Amino acid sequence: MPPLQPEYTAAMTPEVRAWADSAWPKVLANCAGLRHYREDLSAVPAGSRLVERYFEDRDAALIVAIRVAEQPAYARLREFAAQGHRCEFAIEYPAGSAVQIGQRWCQQLCLDRPIDSAGQDLRLGLR
Repeated sequence: MPPLQPEYTAAMTPEVRAWADSAWPKVLANCAGLRHYREDLSAVPAGSRLVERYFEDRDAALIVAIRVAEQPAYARLREFAAQGHRCEFAIEYPAGSAVQIGQRWCQQLCLDRPIDSAGQDLRLGLR
């Protein structure tokens, strides 16, 4: 199965689209669950967009939205309580050096392990 690819909004400029196409593989490389559970994940149509002043009201972010299947083939996704949920991955723009993930089930999906985030966003450095 090919890697998961975001679906971008029509309003995204070619420059931002090219940047996004180079930044997304870094997220996939750092989020094992996005690779491992690929068959249970889909891009949200027009769910990827650029948001200004996302990170501490300073930097913009590219938001990539992914949906987890209602009835995932992998039991682990049910353990994470991720089934049917929409996950948003906010990639720092234009630096592309980090991704921020909000909900705990989305964080667990990314890391492919249970975590106790107690309502805190997860911020991963991208290499």
